[in-house]
Amino acid sequence: MEQQRVSAIEDFQINIFQRLDISVRRELFVPANWSWDEATGASVQFSVDGHNFLLALQSGACHLFWEVEGDKVEIAKLPDQDRQQFTDHLLVAIADVVEPTTLP
Repeated sequence: MEQQRVSAIEDFQINIFQRLDISVRRELFVPANWSWDEATGASVQFSVDGHNFLLALQSGACHLFWEVEGDKVEIAKLPDQDRQQFTDHLLVAIADVVEPTTLP
């Protein structure tokens, strides 16, 4: 079980590191908590401006969750197409939470 956990986390880290530039990774994931459990799979928890997020690999796709009052609310399923689209979708989803727009 421990080997499965370590392997899943390492595979997820490689997957994420291939999709994000070093500057984005450094900004989001230092510090971060990389983990694995049967319910969530491989994931990374991180904070941006006091908002907690969870990026998880589930069923072969990356899902971004916003942690609100102990609940995880899915806010994006990130595309697999290419590095730039993945990065753009991730950053826009985070920005929508951190800096919500208000309509006049």
